[in-house]
Amino acid sequence: GVYGLFSIKPGQTAIRSDLRSVKLEEQYDAVLMQTEFATDILFNKTLKYRMAIIRVENDEYAYYIQTAKAERSWLWKLYFLQEAARIRHHIARVFPAMDMLWFISHDELARYKQNHDPHDLQRAAFVPSAINLRLLDESPLDSSQVLFVGNLWTSLNRQALEWYIQNVHCRLTDVSGYKFVIAGSARGQGCEWLNNLIKPFTNITSHLDAEDLSPFYKASSAFVNPMRGGSGVKLKTVEAMLRGLPVVSTRVGAEGIGAIDGIHYKLADTPSEFAARIREFLGDRKIAMEFVKRAQAFIVDQYDQTKVLESLLGEVCDHCHSRKAMS
Repeated sequence: GVYGLFSIKPGQTAIRSDLRSVKLEEQYDAVLMQTEFATDILFNKTLKYRMAIIRVENDEYAYYIQTAKAERSWLWKLYFLQEAARIRHHIARVFPAMDMLWFISHDELARYKQNHDPHDLQRAAFVPSAINLRLLDESPLDSSQVLFVGNLWTSLNRQALEWYIQNVHCRLTDVSGYKFVIAGSARGQGCEWLNNLIKPFTNITSHLDAEDLSPFYKASSAFVNPMRGGSGVKLKTVEAMLRGLPVVSTRVGAEGIGAIDGIHYKLADTPSEFAARIREFLGDRKIAMEFVKRAQAFIVDQYDQTKVLESLLGEVCDHCHSRKAMS
């Protein structure tokens, strides 16, 4: 709205300004805010608390910069650049005031630790995204089908698919049976840009707003994440590993996960590298299965959110009890 557009605060913070007026009657040991955009709750005069924690879900500044680059409209470019500047100022003001910062991204946690004093590091921890570990599955990997899954209404995914189809897809047409399958959410609105993009190709199919993605994973032998921009954890990559597909990804597409190139997935940032890595998985099922097993073991170990939260909430309780004793 207009208020969010012209506020000195990030728009995502401004639209949550009603948090200041919610009536709260209890005293809380901790306030857990989902992203830095929810910090207006701390200005609520009825809120009594001992600890403030932000769950850092993304490098929002980097995300808005990357989105601005990917946008084609100059008006949208200007909006996202303006929002990026406001977000940077907001983060610099609120992060130092927090008792704890829980990062969902391995990479962003590492960058935070590199840029802050040792005294600040004890406030930062890794808390994985909520991954449904029951999705753990095996795929037969007996086809030459390559899969991409992701929402189809963001400019960053559009940029990724355009890059793959224009630069990588043509390098794989000699692979027997090769086809590229795209599945994702279009919010029930259709996807004209995608239809126009894949129209010249008989070996590319798209499936919009499918209720069950399992058949696409089962029928495929490799997953690709060709994202060229963005920030934060790309959960599409994590889910593909969990569902039993070997992954070829750009550096951006694997960012924040903590996975290691050559062990859990294959990294490729140029068209020739990308095509070569896909060929390696499609041509050797044994190697593909080894990557899947190592990736799944990594996800099960690192993304058990319950186990991580039990440990961190224990620290929160200890900290709050010590504050109670001091008071």
